[in-house]
Amino acid sequence: MADLDLLHSRAAPVTLSGSFRHARLASCGVLGYTPVKRMPEESRSGEKLRRYPRVGLPKGPLVAWQGTGERFVSRVGTLSLGGLFIRTADPLPVGAILKLFFDLPGGEVRARAVVRSVEPKKGMGVEFTGMGYEARARLHQVLKRLLS
Repeated sequence: MADLDLLHSRAAPVTLSGSFRHARLASCGVLGYTPVKRMPEESRSGEKLRRYPRVGLPKGPLVAWQGTGERFVSRVGTLSLGGLFIRTADPLPVGAILKLFFDLPGGEVRARAVVRSVEPKKGMGVEFTGMGYEARARLHQVLKRLLS
């Protein structure tokens, strides 16, 4: 029951020891999940709406995120090379800038992102706007394995 509460509500603000970039999350690792594959969606006219395929993660890994001020930990709903969906009951408004941190097999991923879509009481879709080369390569390798 506690897991359901975590999935549908913004986690309480957390204080991460040390700097935000050095914090480690106790996520279960992306490869431990059975992904729900989602290929790029098409509009009614047949044109692609998404640049990258998404992977649905039913028991999504944890992501630490910070908008303006407080830091939070939530679950990832879907993941792609272009961004992710953060499950939270209290999403930030479209256009808000975030710092993200999450663990993948092989290491951590730190990124900057912008909120592109909001589903009230469910979460927010964010687009990566900045990520180190090594982190992007790590994310690409994990997604490649999950989508194959």
